[in-house]
Amino acid sequence: MSEAANLTVRDTWHLMKVYFQAVFVCILVFGLPYALLLGTDFGIKTSFGEETASWVRKIITWGVLALVAYLVVTDLPSVLKQLGGMCTALGQAAEVTSFLKRVLWISFVIGYFFIFSLKYPVVGFWSFILVILPAAFTYDAYIKLLLKKESREAAAG
Repeated sequence: MSEAANLTVRDTWHLMKVYFQAVFVCILVFGLPYALLLGTDFGIKTSFGEETASWVRKIITWGVLALVAYLVVTDLPSVLKQLGGMCTALGQAAEVTSFLKRVLWISFVIGYFFIFSLKYPVVGFWSFILVILPAAFTYDAYIKLLLKKESREAAAG
């Protein structure tokens, strides 16, 4: 793959476009609902007080969980196929990595959850939405681009 790793300017622009499209989609899918829920929570606290806000928060949380559970149950075979595909891909990726890389990835994941999810949840959420998730989409597009280049070179040569 080292021969196919020579990216042209057009390839780089394509990957940048994929990244910013992923950022935009992540903001729409995750960031906008987060901001709306945060604003709703602030509005409830200022309008009704802390006591009423606590049970309204519980109702909203359980409502969202019920909606997600309903959506999962209605299309359970597809959800399980997607989860199985994800686990298979993760297993294949982990199979070819060295022990040191596995330890580093596990350390990174544990550190991410400890630092951002427990200590700084807002920073963790926005860093995940604006950096990590779009980077994962871009990396997937990069791998597809390399495989496409490699197959073109193999067909030509």
